[in-house]
Amino acid sequence: ASNAALAEAVAEHARAKDALLDRTRELEGIFQALPDLYFKLDAEYRFVDYRAGRQQALYAPPEAFLGKRLRDVMPPALCDRFEAALGAAAPGAVVPVEYVLPLPDGAHDFEARFLPIGDGDCICVIRDITERKRAERALQEREAQLRETQRLALLGSWSWNVTTGELTWDPVLQQLYGVDDATAPRDFASYLALVHPEDRDLARYVTEQGLATGQPFAFDHRVPLADGTVRHVHGRGSIVADADGRPVRLGGSAQ
Repeated sequence: ASNAALAEAVAEHARAKDALLDRTRELEGIFQALPDLYFKLDAEYRFVDYRAGRQQALYAPPEAFLGKRLRDVMPPALCDRFEAALGAAAPGAVVPVEYVLPLPDGAHDFEARFLPIGDGDCICVIRDITERKRAERALQEREAQLRETQRLALLGSWSWNVTTGELTWDPVLQQLYGVDDATAPRDFASYLALVHPEDRDLARYVTEQGLATGQPFAFDHRVPLADGTVRHVHGRGSIVADADGRPVRLGGSAQ
């Protein structure tokens, strides 16, 4: 009986070992497939392990960083940021830090995510986010160009949340109607108060028809200004509906 029990224990140990090896190979495969870089750091921010699907993605070769402290490998200013972020983090919280590093093919944007795992050790997963940041910067540049074009053309934009009734105007539209952040209308009734009294019924009717039909609309109206002049404005709007076809937002422009 004791021999049988021993044999069973040996067999169970072998099965557990095989399962562990299978799991290890699976994890290695995941590391190889993912674009991220994985590092394990000890309490002194020393590199004790790493995984990289592409060795070329490493800032330095393994022999240049394994067993060395973060400050021995990375720029000091960046290490200051890492340590400050980790020091301010709540226990067990993931700590994200975005940064830029110069590489042979140019500067790259990265996101490092640190996760403390006990005894002062932490895991760091690094992802190259260069393409995402380039797209974000390009979008910001296009938005800035659009704002400048709108300013030069006196083309303002607006948005009206039908559910809450909240109306928002951009700075160009405020300029067009002679108001500022403090006096800009916050709802449809306040907007109508800025329209010439003889044109208010038209503005109300056209907007209500757009809400009822879901079709884009446009109309001309007058805006009396504080200096006594009257500005002629051409407004346009369109409807955004929910999945059931109910209008939830109106958006448009005026010039």
